Amino acid sequence: MEYLYHDSDGNPVHAIYQQVEDQNYGWQHLSKSSPRWLSEAAKALKDLKPESYPLKMDHNGVYKPFDPDLLMSWFDASRPWRPWIPGPAADNVAQWWNGFNGMTNAIITTRVLDEQVFSFAEALKIICLEDTLSVIRCCSEVQRSSAYPIGAPIPALPVDPAEALDKIFESIAEAEEEFSHLKRIMLEGIGFLWWWIDVCPQWAEGMDNSTVRSIRAWTAELRTKNGVILDLTRDAPSMNIPLWVAKDVPVAYLWSAMEDGNPRFTSLSPRFYDAYYGHVESLGEPLTHVASSKIPRFSSLFPYAAKYDIFLQNPWENFFYDRTRNRLDHKSHEVYIVDFEGWKRRLITDPVIQAEYRQLFKWRAISIRKEHYLLHWRYRPIARQGSMLMEVDYSVEDPKILRELLRFEYAPIHGVEYQKEKGIPMEKQSRPALESRSNSPAGSKESTSLRDRIGSPQLRPEPYRRTYTISSSSSDHAPREADHATTSMANPPGTQKETRSLESRLSDHNNERVPSLVTRLSSPPRNSLSSSAREAAQAAVADVYPSEGEIHLPLPFLEDQTASTGEPSRAETAREVFREKANDWYRAFIGIGGSWRVPEELDWNDDVLRYGILYVQDDDNATRLKLHTATSGQSATLPVALTWAIETGIPFRIGYPEAELDIFAPPRPTEVEHALGTLYQLPVQNYTLKWEKGSLGGLSVYKALATSVLVQAHARSVVFYGGILHWITRKFRGDELIAEAMQGPSIRVSLHRQGWLDTRHPDFPRCDTLTVEEQNAIYGLFPGEGAESDRTIWPTEECLLQGMDTYNGCWTRECDAIFNTIWKNIENETHSPLTKSGWAQ
Repeated sequence: MEYLYHDSDGNPVHAIYQQVEDQNYGWQHLSKSSPRWLSEAAKALKDLKPESYPLKMDHNGVYKPFDPDLLMSWFDASRPWRPWIPGPAADNVAQWWNGFNGMTNAIITTRVLDEQVFSFAEALKIICLEDTLSVIRCCSEVQRSSAYPIGAPIPALPVDPAEALDKIFESIAEAEEEFSHLKRIMLEGIGFLWWWIDVCPQWAEGMDNSTVRSIRAWTAELRTKNGVILDLTRDAPSMNIPLWVAKDVPVAYLWSAMEDGNPRFTSLSPRFYDAYYGHVESLGEPLTHVASSKIPRFSSLFPYAAKYDIFLQNPWENFFYDRTRNRLDHKSHEVYIVDFEGWKRRLITDPVIQAEYRQLFKWRAISIRKEHYLLHWRYRPIARQGSMLMEVDYSVEDPKILRELLRFEYAPIHGVEYQKEKGIPMEKQSRPALESRSNSPAGSKESTSLRDRIGSPQLRPEPYRRTYTISSSSSDHAPREADHATTSMANPPGTQKETRSLESRLSDHNNERVPSLVTRLSSPPRNSLSSSAREAAQAAVADVYPSEGEIHLPLPFLEDQTASTGEPSRAETAREVFREKANDWYRAFIGIGGSWRVPEELDWNDDVLRYGILYVQDDDNATRLKLHTATSGQSATLPVALTWAIETGIPFRIGYPEAELDIFAPPRPTEVEHALGTLYQLPVQNYTLKWEKGSLGGLSVYKALATSVLVQAHARSVVFYGGILHWITRKFRGDELIAEAMQGPSIRVSLHRQGWLDTRHPDFPRCDTLTVEEQNAIYGLFPGEGAESDRTIWPTEECLLQGMDTYNGCWTRECDAIFNTIWKNIENETHSPLTKSGWAQ
């Protein structure tokens, strides 16, 4: 069985679903024994540490360190032993405190100065302290053993047991609460020991015999484990469901629309188990004899199931098979392994194991500098060539145990993730001040054009220059399997931290590789042997933004440029004169835009400027943006330039590298945000308009349809379409879309990896975009028999270019006047859609 989890007897476990009454979620249970039904209070405790659970009495009046209705605790990656805490079942024979576990004669009443006080019985003090110290000593010995994972913790002591046992209490409630802390030390300690001997077959090696005997004695009579509750989305990087089920740990997880909409969790869904067991029951055969391929319509019902393994990882995503391995086999290597998605790589030093990995696993060879090493992507072995099913891992290391033992040394604990190739931590960077990026280190001396930096896709050079070499089939000319082509691709090795910011693609003084834009628009540079003194002076005047560290020698014409009399120097005056003239020369070409301006309180997200990649769709608009930047003087910052482009109606895009999209994703996506992912995969919605009830009905339907398009998360992209489309949308949502667009991509891109994708760029940038149908809905298209008979509420870009002599692609105040008139007629319901020829008149 490729998808079902098996218990300690090797039998598949049937998950049971429990719907919470009057709620939109439920609990799914994976347990060898009867499921433990969770109360609604369990969900409220999800973000609390177990020691912070409310202290409540059970039916015997005994305080518990957790909700008595819970009987399980939420998964905590920093304390993996908690699922092994002995459960409250009758078959768990308590070997500690010799009869005092049930509070029998544990607390006695005495009188001190005529006041009634409470304390622990002397017999309890002796036995409890002896047992507690024994468990604490065993835990310490385990931590000191050579087999214990580096950096892994052991249970902490909430109280000093010796001090707690000698306390005097004013009320019995205080005594019972202190007793619960002592009980927690025992429960956590014994759970820790039980977990360790379960997950480490060689746990006894190197320990003294007395410690081994003690550990075996404390765990000998235990049968039932307390169990664990999962938030699948949050806990996926560290949870170990295969191990838990195999060790008979009861597992429960919250199941809601969020989990149901995530293909990663297909094999955990209630309908998945219903399909399996429904077919088994219809056959009347043991479950172990039924394969998924025998279940009718299995592939169509669960198309994503085969892409994920027992750890819910997709080995086909970001995977490349290196067909050049024979060429490297004769060289010396350093062999690294990445066992689990997002985990840090680890070095394999044993030559025998190196050879086994190279024989069993598909792999990718990367050459960095003079180091040569093989990096094996060990999400799972692929047993049969071309098989898409998750096969059993027959490697020398049990992956379930491996995942548990390496959790603290290599796993993404506490939110730290690693680059798969280099093993470097990928910690989220705080947003720096914008000014701190203006002095970024200079890059290579290699010269590239500004068009390359701005990101015009049709003129990008091929092939891309890269700072690394890779001997795999990931090049554009190598054959690639169809299944691989559909998956998203990770950032190439060595480029993740080298992604150039959007500011560096536009700001000319930010990178020495690119000559100053103003310098290229002016006369030849001063160091040219063929330039005259006057030309050199003009070049110095035009060089508004010298590179950092560049030494400027005073020229005869500009000898007073360092004067500090308080008045503008001749150089500064010459620069201002140049800019004013340039503004006059190019203003007719650039345009002054409409009367509307972006509100001053709206700011660009620094992460947009840091990680964004700017695309300007055509040469005219790219030139307008460059000239405006060159003639704007000290105000030519990147945020100002982008804001000006929005106000002027210049169309552009801002793409975001695939590897950086998580920065813009919600830290804790809601159920609705996850569920929207299924909508983005549906066929394109039909936005056809019909003019059936005249202007009264047609205009109302149009406004409702346009509103339905613009309330979607990705509608913010219309801001970057500029011109007509952006002007129209401001009548519906005002400045809201601008504020959203300035904060980065929508969840359609950051969370669901949809939208426009530049496959030619090495960072694979994505951005939000509108479909043709959505654009037509905003224009108000009423389709006719053909293109000439189609009618629109608004004139299109083509109509303006053909019908207005003064329109050159930039928004003007004349455009404002025309479109304001149309909108007023729409509001008064006196407007009618026109054909192309109608708009031309």
